[in-house]
Amino acid sequence: MQFKTLLLASGLILGASATPAGNATQNATDIAPAVQARFAQIDLGYQKTYLLLNHLGDHTANVTTDDVIDAYNVTASGENKALTKSQPTKPLSESTQLVLCQAYHSLALTGIQLNNAFVDYASHFNESQRDSMQSFFTKINGETGVAKPALSYCLATLRADDKVVYDSLLKAVNALDPSTAPK
Repeated sequence: MQFKTLLLASGLILGASATPAGNATQNATDIAPAVQARFAQIDLGYQKTYLLLNHLGDHTANVTTDDVIDAYNVTASGENKALTKSQPTKPLSESTQLVLCQAYHSLALTGIQLNNAFVDYASHFNESQRDSMQSFFTKINGETGVAKPALSYCLATLRADDKVVYDSLLKAVNALDPSTAPK
């Protein structure tokens, strides 16, 4: 129920804060709906990849390492074109920040879980697959690292999330180092 309430609130807040399409000027909230949608897209992609990794590790559902890589690739490559707009130079409104901060924190938790699963199941990936994963890790890490300028309201939480996510990502990157792949 809390998730439905959060979605409804985020829709209302973001819908009310967006500038009409005909307005030539861009304020800081123009990008908020695209950011929230991308956070949700990455979160769902992480969750799908995590579930596939669990099936891979348990040898169920006929999941292959290529299935896992494809799911993560779709997540990493799905950046919304609206996010190429100019990034906000000042913080978003407090209500918008609260919604995006919660979405980012949820994304961070799912990312930590997924990165740890990559560590657990690294032995399933060959050298070529590990090489592909390295580029996807770089893309996702760069994309999720832009939240701080627009979300000053929860800067301490963002820093804590980023630190833990970065630590877990570093472990996944090291576990999936192509030079350590089984031959």
